[in-house]
Amino acid sequence: MPTILQRLFPIPEVRIVLSAYRDEVRRIGNEDKGGVFNSVAGVEMLNEEIVNSIYACKDVAKQKIANGKAPRVLVLLVISNIAYRDIASGKHHVYRGRLSMQGRCLTALWHYTMNELEKAGEISAEDKRLADQNLNEAIRGVG
Repeated sequence: MPTILQRLFPIPEVRIVLSAYRDEVRRIGNEDKGGVFNSVAGVEMLNEEIVNSIYACKDVAKQKIANGKAPRVLVLLVISNIAYRDIASGKHHVYRGRLSMQGRCLTALWHYTMNELEKAGEISAEDKRLADQNLNEAIRGVG
């Protein structure tokens, strides 16, 4: 968890990534189809973890931005990793292989981030297919 000083005076790269995160949350809200299991609920569930991760990974963000990585891509990677971890943990399962409503919202969020990463050229369609296969196996295996 970031300190009060870190929140008040974040390094420029953290400020940029946080801004990209806020933009992405708006983008997710605008693309919401209004279904029961949507990405908006997923991002709301993970908001605090995502923000804390952005602060915690400030050195990585600084290095990646210096190497030309887009802040939006960093945000999508953070969201997808946290969503995957939560889905695969089993804490959002009704029973083995069956996700709760929150788990389905997180899965919608994860799919959104993977689609956006593919559009941005960060992952290939094959990598996305394999990641989806791994997630489905993780969902079937825990709960």
